[in-house]
Amino acid sequence: MGIIIKPLVTEKMTAITEKLNRFGFIVRPEANKLEIKSEIEALYNVTVVDVNTLKYSGKSKSRYTKSGIINGRTNAYKKAIVTLKEGDTIDVEVNAQITHNGKAYPIASLPDNLEDILNAGGLVKAMRKLNGLD
Repeated sequence: MGIIIKPLVTEKMTAITEKLNRFGFIVRPEANKLEIKSEIEALYNVTVVDVNTLKYSGKSKSRYTKSGIINGRTNAYKKAIVTLKEGDTIDVEVNAQITHNGKAYPIASLPDNLEDILNAGGLVKAMRKLNGLD
């Protein structure tokens, strides 16, 4: 297990999901289609009909600042598009989480007033409140 890194929740992926019953995931680069299929079926209790994978290479980026040119690179990743059997669906928001300092917080365990906390003091204050430091 541990092949799936996170689900893709974008406008484009949502449109594909509604139209074709396909869901997107960021997966480990060494994962193959059979492993992806078995993990999706185990995690979400659905029947996977087809798996398509795409590998994105990292791109070099540079920007000009007052202190000079800053060079960097975007991450390379692998994306899997999973087609489900007619009638099956995945509720991606159920498994949503916020990651901060390497620790994952499931959305379900977050307080109801999280939006108020974020508006008042930002993410750091919200994380301190979750950890019981405030």
